[in-house]
Amino acid sequence: MGYVEDPDLHTTLSTDLMDLLLLGIDLLNCDGLVSICNHIIKALKATPMQRRNMPVQTEATPSSPEHSLLVELQTGRVFEVMPKTLARLEVIDTLAGHEFDTGNAFKSFFLNRLCNLPWPHHCVVPIADALKLVNLTEEQGKFAFAKLIRSLHELPPGEIPALVYQLLLLAQKGHRRLVLEGILSCCVTQSTNLVTMQSSSARQASMQAQGTILMHLSLALKQDQELGKELLKLIRIGTPLSPFTVAATMCLLAAPRYEQAVQTVYKNILKQHEVAMTQLLHAPWLGPYCSISEDPRSMFQAVVRGTVYGWDQITDSLLRLSFFFLDSSSKSDDLQHHIAIDVIIGTFERHLSVRAFVIEEVISRIISRSSPNIEAYLRLFTKLLSDHSDACYKFSERLRDLLDYLVFLPSAQSIAIIEALIPLVKISDRLQDACMLVLRKALFNRALEARLTAIGGYMAILEAFAEDTSLVVEVISSLRRCFSQQLEVRLKLYEDIQVLVEKKPTLAPPFADLIEFQRQQIMQPPSTESEPPFSMAAIVNDKVDMNHQKDSIGALINTMLRLTSVGEVELSNPQFSSALSSFSERLLKCDFEDFELDKDADFSTHDGPKGRNIAAAHVLLEAYDAFVNILCCDALTLEQAQKIVTAIRKRQTVSDLLQDGQRKKKDISHRYLVTPETLHGLFTFIFTSHNSDEEGSRAVLTGKVNTVRFLLDAANHGPFKRRDKIIHDEIASMLMPECSSTIESSLLRRLYEEKKHKGYQLRGLCYRLVAKIIQEHAHDTDEEKEVFLQKLLQHVPISPQHNDTDECIAEENDENLGLGENIQTTHLYLKLLGWAEQIILNCMKDKEDSKVIPIFVDICELVVSNYSKHGIAEAAKFHAMLYKLCKVGGNIDDANVMKKNAASSPDQLHFQIVSKRACESGLIPSLVLEDCENRLDNIMFGFEHLSRTIKLEKEGHRLSQPQHEFPSEEPLYERLSIVLRTIDVMLQTMFEKKATWNKMFKTTRRVYDTMSFACKMILLSFQTFQEHQIPTVLQDIIHFIAKSLSTHVYTAINFVNEDSELNVKPTAADARLIPNLIYSIEQYEKYVIMIEKKVQLNLLKHMKRSTARDFRISAQAVQQAISNVDTVDIPA
Repeated sequence: MGYVEDPDLHTTLSTDLMDLLLLGIDLLNCDGLVSICNHIIKALKATPMQRRNMPVQTEATPSSPEHSLLVELQTGRVFEVMPKTLARLEVIDTLAGHEFDTGNAFKSFFLNRLCNLPWPHHCVVPIADALKLVNLTEEQGKFAFAKLIRSLHELPPGEIPALVYQLLLLAQKGHRRLVLEGILSCCVTQSTNLVTMQSSSARQASMQAQGTILMHLSLALKQDQELGKELLKLIRIGTPLSPFTVAATMCLLAAPRYEQAVQTVYKNILKQHEVAMTQLLHAPWLGPYCSISEDPRSMFQAVVRGTVYGWDQITDSLLRLSFFFLDSSSKSDDLQHHIAIDVIIGTFERHLSVRAFVIEEVISRIISRSSPNIEAYLRLFTKLLSDHSDACYKFSERLRDLLDYLVFLPSAQSIAIIEALIPLVKISDRLQDACMLVLRKALFNRALEARLTAIGGYMAILEAFAEDTSLVVEVISSLRRCFSQQLEVRLKLYEDIQVLVEKKPTLAPPFADLIEFQRQQIMQPPSTESEPPFSMAAIVNDKVDMNHQKDSIGALINTMLRLTSVGEVELSNPQFSSALSSFSERLLKCDFEDFELDKDADFSTHDGPKGRNIAAAHVLLEAYDAFVNILCCDALTLEQAQKIVTAIRKRQTVSDLLQDGQRKKKDISHRYLVTPETLHGLFTFIFTSHNSDEEGSRAVLTGKVNTVRFLLDAANHGPFKRRDKIIHDEIASMLMPECSSTIESSLLRRLYEEKKHKGYQLRGLCYRLVAKIIQEHAHDTDEEKEVFLQKLLQHVPISPQHNDTDECIAEENDENLGLGENIQTTHLYLKLLGWAEQIILNCMKDKEDSKVIPIFVDICELVVSNYSKHGIAEAAKFHAMLYKLCKVGGNIDDANVMKKNAASSPDQLHFQIVSKRACESGLIPSLVLEDCENRLDNIMFGFEHLSRTIKLEKEGHRLSQPQHEFPSEEPLYERLSIVLRTIDVMLQTMFEKKATWNKMFKTTRRVYDTMSFACKMILLSFQTFQEHQIPTVLQDIIHFIAKSLSTHVYTAINFVNEDSELNVKPTAADARLIPNLIYSIEQYEKYVIMIEKKVQLNLLKHMKRSTARDFRISAQAVQQAISNVDTVDIPA
């Protein structure tokens, strides 16, 4: 003891004394073992809790036994004796002279005291290490794990990884889920605190500590399969995701046996998130019931940022998951697609080691014809090379090899690859030379797709190197080869020249020189005024070809017009203007025979000379289209208007010849080459110009039906390109009044008066054109759609007033169902909806116009789905419109027309469901039932999320956000009550169609299934919360179902089974409808009985004994069975 009491020697000898104690612990009796345990407890109690990074201060004297243990507490070696001591105590049956009878009892007491004491930070890891060697019961292990997990939140960030490592080793004894929840909860809390940290070094240290935790977790998941299964279960049950949770599952993804499971789990999570966001978008009132976690996209972005600070071991797993997302993504704008692009770009930018892998993976997919989601990979490839061209420069050799695949891919795919490579082509001469060589070879390739690729690639290079004169000359000289190739190649060249000149006007003179030789071959100078303006022999040949056409005079003229619009071409190539003037002067002076067109020939076949005649007819159609484009370049005079009408008349003659010869073919539409600028100018001149000096020209253009019909046909059949979107929008706004006005007020009323049938055909073309333009905006953003609507309605008069909406308009003081905040948007919605309604009602008056009703119902659907704020006033007007259309429609089959609008029904029902028309057609009941289905979907969505929250609360989930206040269930039950009363009314209606009853029984079954789920949620609430009461609204619903709804269900079943017209032989699926409905009723009643046993309420006072099986019993069948039994001989 002298050595122990000596303060100078105590610290030196304490370690040696502890080693002697470990060697002699097997020789100690029970008193010595108990004494060791007591000294450990006393030493822990004597040690004050230290703050982070502060030394331990103690009041124990150097000569005390506790001081020797305190010294060992600094190193943690004192806990090395604990496993052997407790193991010795386990085998001791009696403890004489102590409070506890057995060694196990004292062991439990010691562990309980140990876990209840506060632990200094430096003791936590040694205690955890010692507990690995201690035999723990289920309760002891749970208590010890809970203490260690609480300690995670108290340790400094640098000491947490060591404790996590010990916890993962301890998890092999059990309680894996508890350990994982504790680790994830601690790291999620740390990640939350990172936002408030002022010091960047502290944030970096915390992230690096989490990286070490991920390394330990990755190793444990590879060795312990059960631990990986528990982590997957945690994610599947709805654990709120966080960046560290995602990183932890990426460690799991590194194990091949979990790869498919993790990919499926995350795909489902992202899909559920999108569904939830869509549901909340259409039903904002569900917001309190749905606790949407952090945006997954920002979460994955945070994980990518974390890979820079110690999370780099999950980078490979992140990339594999991202490529899986891209491969399985069905749409280019879904959440999977955006997350995959963000992760791949982020990791490529931050980690040099993954760049080669990313480039190789992307290239392997874009060079395949069967690659899934090829467009997404092309966009990714373009973004990689444009944003990180310097980083991609080191892969130039691999990208050069990529060029060899271009001639074997579709032209659109190859051109996209070349356009993506342009940033690197600008900085790499070798890649530029390789690209030029590949394009030159592709242009000489016999395959059409390869030649189209060459043209698109050359145009991309010209756009990028427009200032490089030598390169421009080289490309232009290569493109001359196109004029000896197929018609499709020349059309592609003409089209790309027009587009590129608009972007790069400096390229106009070289392009003019390019097509000058071809112009001279086709448009030779005239020797006489009656000579045709172009040589048909230079465009059409006699070879056995599909259409015998070598070139396109219309595309050539349009290209020349585009080039002459640039001032430099007027100076460098003045012959273009004179050639266009000569063409327009001589075209109308020539007859069809001058163009080698035989009007009496057979236009029904493409073979031999007859095929050449058809090709000549198509060339003439293009020529007349180009002629109209030439005349519309300047202000229209009376003479020019007359020439346009004459050209259109001649064009119609040629078109009629082709149609008469090909009337048996389904597709007889021709390609229109009238430019959008020409159409816009003519429509503006006809419909919106009010200059009195132009009345004569306007009268000429509108004097013939064929003229206006040609313009509408050209607009309908012309290609809708993105660059012409503004022009198309203005055309639609000009035609809106024409669609909605009556015959008397139409600008073309004279046509309607003289040739009424053809006038209606013109209106039908207006309908189709406006509808087509509106549908082009279906995927725009809300802001773009609102701007489009404002432009669309600028020429529309005040929308018609509804006369029969007064009886439908309900009170407008309901806060939940009030008008939206954006009154301007609501006004646009009502105005356009009223316009569409008037058009549909006008169309119903004529069979010809009724064919376009579905198009305008699509417009209604688009407007309602994007602009309705679901207020009471507009809801009433919309439903009045639906009813009016059904009522006025007469014999028109409007079922397909109206069903499309069912999904946009607002929060109150205004359908007149009990009516003669409803019983006869089944249309209105179908709409109401679909509306009820949508409501039930929303209600079930709220119930499911509320039930999931209650389950997490019941399990005490460590990762769930604390719910201080649960949302009220009453709004869900109130909306459910509306559906119940609607179904109750419909069950009392004698519908005449079997299909209506089938749909009715399906919806009714869903009602009972929803009620069963609500009852199960109530039972779960009883188990979770000590005091829980059934809402009064739910009690009223239960009484209403028992008193009214169930009775009417059985009455309806009897009616359907007894009615001879309805009781036809059903299909296998329909035969199960009624039994399934009865089963759902019985299940619901079972849960109501279970609830009544839990509460002191009489919920069964209106519920009668079930008659569910009565409809299955036939008295005649029973009597038949009895008579059969009587006639059977029973053996003795």
